[in-house]
Amino acid sequence: MSTAIGNIPVKSQKQQENLRRYEQIWLTIKSKQPGEVVTIRCHPSAVKTIIQAVKKEKTREVSVKRKIGMLTAGPLEICHNPEFDKQGKPTGMTLITFKLSWDGSKL
Repeated sequence: MSTAIGNIPVKSQKQQENLRRYEQIWLTIKSKQPGEVVTIRCHPSAVKTIIQAVKKEKTREVSVKRKIGMLTAGPLEICHNPEFDKQGKPTGMTLITFKLSWDGSKL
């Protein structure tokens, strides 16, 4: 499975190695401003897996924050569409876009 995402905010190589497989995608989504889109390019067979895994990472973090009374991130808006080249032909890949409507930093 091949995915392409933007810069991932990881402090060190050792910390990056300790992250779960899809946690990097969630950290990238979370680091963006509310309303900013994170796009992932993947094979159509991996779309469902990636979406479920990112939702699981978000749920994991939200549940921990709720237990200690912290504000949590808002709804995660997800959209996936086939990718097309410049001539309008399908490339066989899918683009998944993730966007947080609210990041939970303030009321």
